[in-house]
Amino acid sequence: MYYEKIEGMDECINREKQLKNWHRDWKINLIREGNPEMKDLSAEWFIIQDGELVIADRARAKAYFEKLNRNSKSDPETSSG
Repeated sequence: MYYEKIEGMDECINREKQLKNWHRDWKINLIREGNPEMKDLSAEWFIIQDGELVIADRARAKAYFEKLNRNSKSDPETSSG
C-alpha cells in the first residue's frame, strides 16, 4: 500500500527506521496521502504474459513513485502539528 523510492542503502535503512518509530495514525495518514482508498495499487501494474509477470502500466507506476517522492518531503515527525 505504500513505498518510497530512495537513493542509497544508508538512506533506505534510515528511512525504514524512522517510519518504524512513527505512531500508527501517522503511518495510515502517509498511506492515505498517496492512496486515499487504500487499494492494492500493484494489482493494476502487473499482468501475466506468456507465463511471466510483467509490468502492465509503466507510466502509472512511474507517476505514483514520483508522487510519493514529493509527499515524503512533508512527514509528520518533522512538522509542528
